[in-house]
Amino acid sequence: MGFVMHAKLPVLAVALAFGACNERAKREGSAAPPASAATSVTSPPGFSLTSPDIESRPGCGPGGEAAACGFFKTDNTRMGADVSPAFVWERPPPATRSYAIALHDLSNLHDGDPFTHWVMWNIPGSQTQLSARLPAGKEPGVPAAATRQTSFRSDQAYTGSGACGNVYEIVLYALDAVSLEPTTPDSADKVEAELITAKSLLGTASLRARCNPDGPCQQIHR
Repeated sequence: MGFVMHAKLPVLAVALAFGACNERAKREGSAAPPASAATSVTSPPGFSLTSPDIESRPGCGPGGEAAACGFFKTDNTRMGADVSPAFVWERPPPATRSYAIALHDLSNLHDGDPFTHWVMWNIPGSQTQLSARLPAGKEPGVPAAATRQTSFRSDQAYTGSGACGNVYEIVLYALDAVSLEPTTPDSADKVEAELITAKSLLGTASLRARCNPDGPCQQIHR
């Protein structure tokens, strides 16, 4: 999808170590947002984000739209190896100089704001993909030395879905800036909030998938 619509607000604190069971309990009773992070920027036609590891289906969304979603592979969730899937994008805005990518939970809201699991930024504008199994650390060293990332994992690595049945969205941000220097780089929620309001934001592309409600996460929750 070419743009995102729901206003993403910063949260005051991010828990550093959620168990999958705790994440599931926290989401119960939460109202589903209409979509993800909104910007006033309209992306150019054709700007798209896909993954060979994720089946992104039309109509996928939280709440009553969850049944339309494809599922994440177990290894891309916290019930498996919790490694990142591969990502591919095409037809970005012509003035793009760098990218950022974020994963947030549309079914788990903090004051109406989807909870952000992971953000990676300072991805060079020449990139058109990210390999699977990205390394951990605030400075992962790929795809560039200046690339940074943060999550609620202690090693700051990609953090996948962790609640049975929840719907997640991955958003790619195209920026007219070589680098981003967030004011709170250790908070995934706050970094994504800064991306949404960045003057250098040119457009977004996104894909959605669901954590399998009948997957191995049910065994963890018993």
